[in-house]
Amino acid sequence: MRSLLPLLLSLAACSGAGRLVKHGERAEQAGDVSAAYAAYRTAKLERPGHARAHAGAQRTGQQVLIQLEAAASSAFLAGDHDLGEQQWQVLHEFATRASVEGLVLRRDPLVEQRRLQARRSHVATLYERAVQAFEEDRFPPCRELLNEVLALDPGHADAPHLLRMAELEPRYRLARRAFEEGRWREAYSGLDAVLTEDPSYKDARLLRDAARTNASYTLALVPVEEQGVAARATYAARVNGVPAALATAIKEELLALRDPFLVLVAREQTDALLEEQQRSLDGIYDERTAARAGQLLGAKYVLMTKLLRYEEGIGRHLEMQVNLMDASTGRIHRSELVHVAKQDLGRGGSVRSLLIAKAAERTATLLKGFDPEAP
Repeated sequence: MRSLLPLLLSLAACSGAGRLVKHGERAEQAGDVSAAYAAYRTAKLERPGHARAHAGAQRTGQQVLIQLEAAASSAFLAGDHDLGEQQWQVLHEFATRASVEGLVLRRDPLVEQRRLQARRSHVATLYERAVQAFEEDRFPPCRELLNEVLALDPGHADAPHLLRMAELEPRYRLARRAFEEGRWREAYSGLDAVLTEDPSYKDARLLRDAARTNASYTLALVPVEEQGVAARATYAARVNGVPAALATAIKEELLALRDPFLVLVAREQTDALLEEQQRSLDGIYDERTAARAGQLLGAKYVLMTKLLRYEEGIGRHLEMQVNLMDASTGRIHRSELVHVAKQDLGRGGSVRSLLIAKAAERTATLLKGFDPEAP
């Protein structure tokens, strides 16, 4: 019995494939090529060596492909690109699967030509609609249409430029409106973002530079005052050179902010002017002196720093008062007591350099984002 089992299974399979072939032949005679192909194909898959099943699948498969190509061509010729693409996808998948299963089907080259013609026409229509949307200031629909164009034709000559315009133009107009309304910093930020994308966009560079000029403020850095600390004999020797080093470090940190609106007055001019004023005022150096120096230098604001405490030894600390003052009114806009202790210090340098660097960094933070026009 066991030896007969494989033979019985083989006979059953042959019988099933044979019945499918006969069913396919009857459907083919009746003109139903789709049903005939399905029967032949199933028989061929069940029994790959069945000659009649293979021949029937080859014959009816070609007829099915012709029908699918006719449907796609009709849609393309009618100008219905989307329907044509759907029909083309169906026939392409059918032909690909048939090839994998061993059939050799002939495809009509005219279908591909009509597909390309329909695509070119469709792309041209989409681009025309995008241009119209741009001219009507409908930028989001314009971008959507252009993305469709580029998906169908990545090498389109004009779509990339118009797409960039559709992305930048609304941002440019917002920034320009801010410029016209005197919101200089907002205008600068918006125009600078546009120029990052396109360095030659319209007059964005000219407007951005004008906005920066209008939003800028001048700042004079006066020498670091050290009278209170230097008066203490125990600290006098240790403080020597610290004020000058602090002034230099503060200037470097302010420059490192890369604030486009901050214009520093050369410290050399400030030093010389203050020395002259101190001589004329019997050595008195105070807010009035600094404010007067700022005015004479054409600076709108003055940054005053007073060194209050300094210790490099066991204590390791630096404390100073920093004031940002309006040179014309004497108003203090920002003020902070900067204190650096040993726990704030990192590694990799002398105690002096670490104290000065940290204090300068915190001083620069006082100026970060300062807007004289802000309420």
